Amino acid sequence: YYRKAQVDGLVGAVITGHVEGDAIFELGQHSTPSMSYVNVPFASTTVATQANGRLLVNFSAQTLCIDNGSAPHTSWCMLRVLVDGSPIEPDRVVWAKGDPDGNDWFSRSHQFVSPPLAAGSHTVQAQYKVDESTGVFNLDQIVLSALPLAP
Repeated sequence: YYRKAQVDGLVGAVITGHVEGDAIFELGQHSTPSMSYVNVPFASTTVATQANGRLLVNFSAQTLCIDNGSAPHTSWCMLRVLVDGSPIEPDRVVWAKGDPDGNDWFSRSHQFVSPPLAAGSHTVQAQYKVDESTGVFNLDQIVLSALPLAP
């Protein structure tokens, strides 16, 4: 299940006035054993900013990080967000530590902020990976939202 929605409304102190952002909701489970960053399926959107505006990006999901190796279990599941193909701050996040049992799902959420951007549309993409060959990164019920911040 995939749904894309416009986020439209008034927001508090940091964002003032009427803003339009974008959000995706993906209720299917996705996983990767990749040790290189790969795109999280459906976790991409496009949002317009003013000149020197920034994007506030939120990524949330249910997470299961599996470590199929022998003890000690040291595999980490990593996440990052790109804007126009470049990582934004924080440039990588340790999303979860490998679970040897493979049955402990957790809800996670993290915010990312872009540097000042040129006026126009910008592509936002979430990516994930594991840091060891024994790991598998699982995501479910994914929400990616992006809101423009005024300069």
